[in-house]
Amino acid sequence: MKYLIMGKIYDPIKCGDEDDWYYGQPDEKCGDCGVGVGNYHQCGCDIERCPACRGQMLSCNCGPVYTVSEKDIEDKTLIKYLTLRQKNEQQLEQKAFKMLSNGEIDMDGYMKMVEKDRVFPEKIVKKSETKLDLLDRLYYIRDYDYDLCQKIELICNTCVSFEFLHNDLEGIVELAMKNVMKDNVVQDYLIEN
Repeated sequence: MKYLIMGKIYDPIKCGDEDDWYYGQPDEKCGDCGVGVGNYHQCGCDIERCPACRGQMLSCNCGPVYTVSEKDIEDKTLIKYLTLRQKNEQQLEQKAFKMLSNGEIDMDGYMKMVEKDRVFPEKIVKKSETKLDLLDRLYYIRDYDYDLCQKIELICNTCVSFEFLHNDLEGIVELAMKNVMKDNVVQDYLIEN
């Protein structure tokens, strides 16, 4: 497991590592997520440190943090896409936070603003969606814990919808499908059936 932060890949700081709160305390467990020294902090842990800035990950200014596997790192298309999505999310969060600080919106408005641009695969594809939205949908399907049949149906329907609405997307659809099909479970299912 690695972290993608501001377009760069980092190793997570484990409980007890040099930059961790519990450095030099071999018998301690994390006071928030409960893991022992030498283990990764659990997702959302208050105490985990950011490997980019060494601050508290939960409240640092490094923007969205994506978890990527060793296999994902080899997929240059995926990393390029995630980096672009990460940058877009960070800009949106900064804009929303500025509006919240100025009193232009409340916390509910902030949350709606940050979430509104996320495209979930269950929603009908719109003509206004871009190549980035297509990749967003496909990688969301690949990474999310959908039932296998639902995953394959969503992948196929999404690609068919984009091809129907966007005549210029044939190449990107093939590329996206190729990358999504790196999911071994999906590949095995399609081969068997």
